[in-house]
Amino acid sequence: MIIKIVKTISLSFLLVWLSVGQPVGATIYISNGVEYRSGLQLDFDGVDERLTDTTTTYQSDTKTNGRTICLWFNVDSVPASGTAKILFTWSNSDVQGVWNFRLRTDGSGWTGTRWELQTAPDTGAATGLSTFVYSSAQTFSAGTDYHLCLVSTGTAWQLYVDGSSTTVTVASAGVGGNDGDWWGNVNGSGTISFSFFGNASSLTDGRADDLSYFDDDLTASEIALLYNSGKPIHPRAVGLTDLSGYWRMGEDGSGSVSTIHDVVGGDHFTATNMEDADIIPTNYY
Repeated sequence: MIIKIVKTISLSFLLVWLSVGQPVGATIYISNGVEYRSGLQLDFDGVDERLTDTTTTYQSDTKTNGRTICLWFNVDSVPASGTAKILFTWSNSDVQGVWNFRLRTDGSGWTGTRWELQTAPDTGAATGLSTFVYSSAQTFSAGTDYHLCLVSTGTAWQLYVDGSSTTVTVASAGVGGNDGDWWGNVNGSGTISFSFFGNASSLTDGRADDLSYFDDDLTASEIALLYNSGKPIHPRAVGLTDLSGYWRMGEDGSGSVSTIHDVVGGDHFTATNMEDADIIPTNYY
């Protein structure tokens, strides 16, 4: 076994590379005695596998301050023409207030597969939704690793793909428009879901990694650091200290998929219909 240790003094952070006993290129981060492994990800089958959290502490967040959420993903198949697949969603108990980001193929006035943000304000149970849809101009392909960041500045939404901001279009003006309202459109208690929204036709078929939540609107330069030239890295290793939630997607050291731990907070995901075999090596390295 060959071990190389690099100590970042300002962060009191140890980075340990193990050449034996981990997936090829795997990295282990050790901070305050907690192990973070890089080189693994979760594989969703697009049939019935999902993650949920019904006790999130983020429900009190409002648009008065910036927020950012980032993740890596690689879809095995893009949605069929005219349909969408959900990557991540927040919804309240009556599902009248919701926002999610998703992949959609062939939308209104455009072709290809794009990343979209949809927000729907809470107008009361069974009263219907008036949605705002904010769509990236970039086309996504199956079998490719992408890094996505959704930023709320407090007054506007911004989308970043692979470390750079992306041109967006408003597909539906809806209520509120591009107001950057992080949680105010949802209101009340609710559920955070990964790869799931309402029904099986919306389940994502693909792989996800390194979901991170920041109590801050990250700048373009900070997001470029997090992208790290296409290789996932612990946010604190690049000086991002406003990290409030971090889900390593199978790399928290437990080796089990039943619970996906928030390794910096207490908002853990519960896995549904997933198996330990769904924790698989990445191909970033």
